[in-house]
Amino acid sequence: MTQQIEKDLQVFFEKEAESSLFSPFQQKAWTQFQSMGLPTRKNPAFKYIPLKDLYSKTFDFSPPQELHPNISALIYPECQNSFVTFLNGVFSPTLSNLTECEGLSLLSFDEASQKYQTFLHNRMTKAVASEEDPFALLNYAFSKRGAFIYISPKKEVIRPLQILLLTTHENSFVFPRLHLFGGKGSFINLLLSHDGQNKSITDALIDITLEEDAKINVNLIEQNALSSGLIFSCRATLKERSTLTSVAATAGASLSRHDYHISLLGEGAGCDISGAWVLKEKCQHHVRTFVHHRAEKTHSRQKFKGVLNDFSRSSFEGMIFVDSIAQKTEAYQVNNNLLLSEKAYAYTRPNLEVFADDVKASHGATIGQINGDQLFYLKARGIDEELAKMLLVRGFTQEVIEKISSPSCRQRAYTSLN
Repeated sequence: MTQQIEKDLQVFFEKEAESSLFSPFQQKAWTQFQSMGLPTRKNPAFKYIPLKDLYSKTFDFSPPQELHPNISALIYPECQNSFVTFLNGVFSPTLSNLTECEGLSLLSFDEASQKYQTFLHNRMTKAVASEEDPFALLNYAFSKRGAFIYISPKKEVIRPLQILLLTTHENSFVFPRLHLFGGKGSFINLLLSHDGQNKSITDALIDITLEEDAKINVNLIEQNALSSGLIFSCRATLKERSTLTSVAATAGASLSRHDYHISLLGEGAGCDISGAWVLKEKCQHHVRTFVHHRAEKTHSRQKFKGVLNDFSRSSFEGMIFVDSIAQKTEAYQVNNNLLLSEKAYAYTRPNLEVFADDVKASHGATIGQINGDQLFYLKARGIDEELAKMLLVRGFTQEVIEKISSPSCRQRAYTSLN
């Protein structure tokens, strides 16, 4: 099933290896990917994902770069002078604007590899060696034109920064990559937006390192064509008292997958990751999380909510892992699903592994239908059934969507989910 696409990837890799920007880490990632291979549904992490449809397509792994794409309508109002653009997987300095982001440095990954050589060498060495996701390894192997963001210590970047992932060609398979380093006591608010063309796949990865007392908000809004897809990976390491808050909203696509791997490395570090999806027709969305508590007094919360209609499908697999040293940890995880159709399917598998004895932790999942009494209550007050269902769905997802820090980003999330 994977033979043809692996051949195409091999040809693309050999072409990339001839580039002057090719790095030893790309070779290591490719070698590790080859030993692993593309996943099939026999792989537990991809059990519910229709990979056969993906592998049967022919992709252009190096689509041409348009000189002047119109991106003005895609930029949020509060980010008119604070946005970074990845065009067809490639960081585009000419389509980026940071005039209202003081205390923030933006470099191409090639430039950053020279200026921050020691940090990035250590980070990439550990990342590639420990990576177990084949699509994340592909991103490592093919993302030589990524970007690096450095936030100065004690600097709060007040203006939200939009990261635009834009594809302009059908049948493209692209690999945008962003590294972010938050200095001690820094803060930034990232708004990630994905705009995918028909039959295109975006394999994106964001790698986050937070020093002591640093904070970051990451909001992700997917605006996919129904036949496009986004494979999104988030890798984060948090030191003492640093905090990561992440909210994602998606209406799904032919392939939509979010994979989080968060390491709470320092005492008092914490994360709050959540997501909401409203799916229809044959759209799909899949979430996998791994939160590793590696120090005392760390805390994490996971809340994911899905609404499924027609023939749509979703899956959630979450893991909370608490080391024996991580005493006084607090960790919570829940996945709630609302089925609006007898043909829709939601698979859920929360997991909890605790090796410490002074811990507060819980996990759970629900799958149900719209409450009949609530629907009757709304209809009895003159609201037709279709609108009543829409209001109940909005109320179901509102708890997650209201966590989005940007008003226009939040409104776009509500619009895309209706």
